[in-house]
Amino acid sequence: MPEQEPFEIVFLSRKPYNFSDYSGRLHRVLENEDEVVLYIKRQLPSNWILSISRPELLNTIDSQAEIFKNAKFLVGSHGAGLTNLIFMKPGSHVIEFFFDNYANSEIPLFANMCTWFKLNHHIGGRFHGRTIKPNVLWDKISFAINQVEKENNKQP
Repeated sequence: MPEQEPFEIVFLSRKPYNFSDYSGRLHRVLENEDEVVLYIKRQLPSNWILSISRPELLNTIDSQAEIFKNAKFLVGSHGAGLTNLIFMKPGSHVIEFFFDNYANSEIPLFANMCTWFKLNHHIGGRFHGRTIKPNVLWDKISFAINQVEKENNKQP
């Protein structure tokens, strides 16, 4: 079997994310982001690419589109950064996770957008507090990866 072409996974970073409400509390900050990213990197095949993105720091919409157009997977917390899925190719995968203290987590906004853009949407988990268990998120990512590998094996 020929070696599989590497895929790119884009992880949406939320650090340092400085939006706070009237109470001064920061929202949807992943306190153990470095641990999560390192765990994902260790699980990936060596020829795969894991990019960390902070779209709010990019100067143009073209520079945002450039990052997301080749991503086969987009992983991130529910929030505005996931709107970059509009630049992804049909058949790509979006893995969205939630924090249980976020009131709008039941609104299927990004699931609906994925349907419109012919992308696959996955719930990466609902996490308590501001940390996530890297292995739980990885299980969701690896499920999506397995779907892609099955699709690729079906093609002649």
